[in-house]
Amino acid sequence: MDCAQDSRQSGTESGTVVGEVPVTELSNPLSIDIDTVSPECIAKTLHACDKEIFEGWGTSAGFHDTSIIDTINKVVTAISDVVQTPSKGCVVISGCGTSGRLAYLTSRRFNKFLRSQGKEECFKYIISGDNDALYSSVELAEDDPREGAKRLKEVVEGKARVVFIGVTCGLSAPFVAGQLDMCLSDLDTFTPVLLGFNHTRQARKTEMKHLNKTFHEVVKEMRKAEQEEKAFILNPIVGPEPVAGSSRMKSGTTTKILLEILSFLGITHLESPLCLGAPRLVQMYQDVCETVYRQAESLGSLAFMAKESLRNHRHLYYLGCGALGLLGIIDASECRPTYGASFDDIRGFVYGGIDGLDSRPISSALSTDDFDKEIIPKLDANDTVIIFGEEMLQRVNQRLFSCPCKRAFVTFITDKETSSTLRDKVNNSNFDLVITMDICSASDFPWLHEPQETLNKQRDRKSSGEMSLPVPPNAQTQTSENTEIQLKSLLTQLAREAAMKWTVNSTSTGAYIQLGKVYRNLMVDVRVSNAKLFYRACGIVKDICNIEEADSRSLLLRSIYGTDILSDAQTSSNTVNHIIAASETDKVVPTAIVMGLCHCPVQQARSLLDTQPNLSAVLKDFQSQTLS
Repeated sequence: MDCAQDSRQSGTESGTVVGEVPVTELSNPLSIDIDTVSPECIAKTLHACDKEIFEGWGTSAGFHDTSIIDTINKVVTAISDVVQTPSKGCVVISGCGTSGRLAYLTSRRFNKFLRSQGKEECFKYIISGDNDALYSSVELAEDDPREGAKRLKEVVEGKARVVFIGVTCGLSAPFVAGQLDMCLSDLDTFTPVLLGFNHTRQARKTEMKHLNKTFHEVVKEMRKAEQEEKAFILNPIVGPEPVAGSSRMKSGTTTKILLEILSFLGITHLESPLCLGAPRLVQMYQDVCETVYRQAESLGSLAFMAKESLRNHRHLYYLGCGALGLLGIIDASECRPTYGASFDDIRGFVYGGIDGLDSRPISSALSTDDFDKEIIPKLDANDTVIIFGEEMLQRVNQRLFSCPCKRAFVTFITDKETSSTLRDKVNNSNFDLVITMDICSASDFPWLHEPQETLNKQRDRKSSGEMSLPVPPNAQTQTSENTEIQLKSLLTQLAREAAMKWTVNSTSTGAYIQLGKVYRNLMVDVRVSNAKLFYRACGIVKDICNIEEADSRSLLLRSIYGTDILSDAQTSSNTVNHIIAASETDKVVPTAIVMGLCHCPVQQARSLLDTQPNLSAVLKDFQSQTLS
């Protein structure tokens, strides 16, 4: 493929719903050959797919669609009502895996802003699997709707008004379904918001244990409540992932953007004269996206360094301060279920540790102090360490620079003064690669102030989509200097975090693609650790082997149980038992694919993959041997 092809090349054809396969599970035509191109072209392909977040996917309703903007308006109004009376209400953001981690980051960020303004915190987060799931995979926890409802009940105790935002990219997580169902039973207290990226008709139709209904039925109830503006569904269609089903990528980024837009506008629009409609905030994120991927060559080099470390059975380490450190930790944690990675393959560390970042206690060692004590003494020439941000560079243990490892420095410049002085502070001889991303233009907000005449006009245009929010009736042109500084600081932080997410996602994804963890654009070494991933694994085997669903399930079960003849107990067992068995087995999906395409026993398939872990190479070698 042409690695520079534009994301609009597929036109409306890319927006066609293929049968009832959810959009988030489809293969993206823009990345169909991503496993065969250079590291730089991998980054360019990721860019082409990420552009669909902003430019839309075919004819489906995207970010700029009037219906999406209108829903954002209504949710923001509900959030602002809670912000005004935090003692009586709260905003709860909940999700599983990536969605829950972003719920945590959002609540942390905006509670910090409220504190800086002398206001009471009102944002809360829930993640399935509790706080350990923030930084490690606890995927099975998302399959219990009762646990979701229980956690929500605990979090909102004593609150009379609750905006609940349940995030499930595929409209499928039982954990979130249980929470939405609880909200729908008490609409006097709750305003439930469902955030996802599939058409509502594609919500999962499998009945959920302990809820006795499907997610699709919950969505229908949400739709009914939405007609009375007592509930809202926010589901812009941003297209398939660059690696099919890897919702940590585009869906995760879109989740982050939407949660931040809703929260930012919700805490500012009733008392701030700043003209910050959703379209303008979306433009900020789009500018950041373009800035990051303008460095495609450097991103490719970063991914190549990471790949070389992993290929040599060594490690990749991320170091950062604050949210940058957290995003590195989160990216590392997501590689385990996505690519079957080990805990030590990629690890992230944050300066000061998690305890200094307003989080409830967790069990993992994630501080840069832990890195200094446990990792630095063991570093060798095949390890790679990436330092993110000038703040971390100033605090890094100087012993690192005497280690034989590969080192990279990535920083996100948000003001011209820092940009001009950074070159003097960075000793390039300490690094194998230095990347400076100048996001000054994205975080230079000339539209922070506009004349009163403009504000008046926007009151008349609030339903047009140009201005995404009603302007306060008493808004004035001027705002306090402190508020302006705090708002600019907040927007700058959000811009840097977006750049960080795109950078680490590109690095880890590019590394694992080069290692053969992706076949075409399918993540074939996914760890089957929950119901969503079990069904995804079945779909991957079905599509690659071009077989019926029942046959793909049989191949997957044979791989899970390591047998060529399944027992009645194995075939009749429930999905939960299959998942438990799969969690103890490596290369479940690749083994099933090799069995299906090479028509060989399970042990031979495993042996082939032990010899050559790259699935494409295994299939090519087997075909060559057969022909000879």
